[in-house]
Amino acid sequence: MVKKVPSMKNKNEPFSTEIYLNGQNKGNGIDGKNMMTNLSPTARVGANGHAVRPVIFEDGILKAAYRLPDEAEWEYAALGLVGNTQFENTSENKMYPWNGMGVRSPKRQTRGMILANFKRASGDFMGVAGSLNDKADITAPVRSYLPNDFGLYNMAGNVNEWTEDTYRELSYEEFEELNAFRGNEFVNKRLSDPAKGILAKDKYGQPIYDEAPAAKKQTWAEVVASQNAAKAGTTTTPAADNNPLSTAKPATLGTDAANKYATGIEGKAYKADQRGYNDTVNTVLYGHTTLVNDHSKVYKGGSWNDLAYWLNPATHRFMDQDDASAEVGFRCAMDMVGAAEVNPEGKTHFEVKKAKDYKPK
Repeated sequence: MVKKVPSMKNKNEPFSTEIYLNGQNKGNGIDGKNMMTNLSPTARVGANGHAVRPVIFEDGILKAAYRLPDEAEWEYAALGLVGNTQFENTSENKMYPWNGMGVRSPKRQTRGMILANFKRASGDFMGVAGSLNDKADITAPVRSYLPNDFGLYNMAGNVNEWTEDTYRELSYEEFEELNAFRGNEFVNKRLSDPAKGILAKDKYGQPIYDEAPAAKKQTWAEVVASQNAAKAGTTTTPAADNNPLSTAKPATLGTDAANKYATGIEGKAYKADQRGYNDTVNTVLYGHTTLVNDHSKVYKGGSWNDLAYWLNPATHRFMDQDDASAEVGFRCAMDMVGAAEVNPEGKTHFEVKKAKDYKPK
C-alpha cells in the first residue's frame, strides 16, 4: 500500500521536495496518520501508540526532480538507437530519429510521406496545392508523426527544445567523461539557520540558491581553504571584475572604468536588432568579439520554421535563456535512481553464486 506524503502546514505553500527531505515539514499540524512507520529500535512512540517518521527518498514515494535534459541526454534520447542495437552492436546508425538518410517514409503504405514538421525550402512550410508534404504550416499536433524507438514524439521538427547546457563552441573538446554537461554556474543552498541546517525559502516555499564562492568547480582543498578563510574573517572569493558570476554592480556603462572597449557597442545600451532581449553586457568580451555568454543555452531538434539540416540530433544552436520563441519549446527529464539496468529479465548475465547467509555464533 502506497502512503501519501503528509500535507503542508501552510496550505498555500507549494510542496518542495528539498525542504521536506531536509526535515523542515514535520511537527504539530503536519504529522498524521499517513506517516511512515518508524522501525528504528530507538524511535519514540507517539500518542497513537505507533512510532512514525517522514518519508525518505529511499521509500520510493518521492520522485526525482524534473529538469531540462542536458545536451548529451537529449541527443541520446533523440537518436533512439535502442531499436538498432543488440548486445551493444549497432546494425545501422542514424542521421535522424528514424532510420535511413532521407526525410520521407520508405514503407509501402506511407511511402513518400514527410516524417517530421519542418520547412523544405524558403517559403515552403507545408507543400503546395495538390500534394502537401508535412501538412502543417506552423506547429502540428504532437502525434502527427511516428515516435522514435524510445517512443518519443517530435525529437526532430515541430519545435526546437531547450537543454540545460550553456553554449560553448568547443564544448565537445572540453567535456569531462563523467559529467558531459556545460553549466558554468555553481550555487549553494542558503541556510537561514546554519547551526540547525535549516534551508532558507523564497515566497514560493522553494530553497534559495546563492552564487558559490568561486565561479568554477572547486577541489576539496579549495573548499576547505575557503571555509577556513571565512572563519578567520577573510575571503578568497575572486574580485568582482574577475568573477563572471559576480552580482556586484558594474561601473557606469560607456566609461573606461566599466569597459576597456567602451567605444564599441558593448559599452552602450542594447538594441533589440543588435542583441537579444535584455541581454547583459560582459565588460571584457561580450559584444566586442562574441554574443556568447553564460546565459546562452543550447537548443536542438529543428522546428516547423527550420530546414532539414537542423533535424539532425547532433546539430545545435544557442539563445539567451531569457528569450522566447514560437520555434523553441522544451520537455522534461529526471535523474535516474536505482539499478543501472531497468529491465534485466531475459538478458544474458554472468552466473554469480549467492552469498551464504551470515549466522552469528
